[in-house]
Amino acid sequence: MEIPFRYDPARCALVLVDVQNDFCHPNGSTSKAGQDVSAAVTMLPRLQSHVAAARAASVPVIFGALLTTRATTQSCG
Repeated sequence: MEIPFRYDPARCALVLVDVQNDFCHPNGSTSKAGQDVSAAVTMLPRLQSHVAAARAASVPVIFGALLTTRATTQSCG
């Protein structure tokens, strides 16, 4: 993968937030709730190539996930 700018892998990280089955998989809860996840499904192969490129360059890959509980989730009504 060619990167159109210079960076120092020792000072970089790839941070991914909420790339979870619930939001990105056709059988996840978002899709089952009737929301369209096709953009996420289409994006995943590109994201996987970015993760592979970062790892190949020894850039840390950090995954963050949204976790909810009854105490942290507000009722929508």
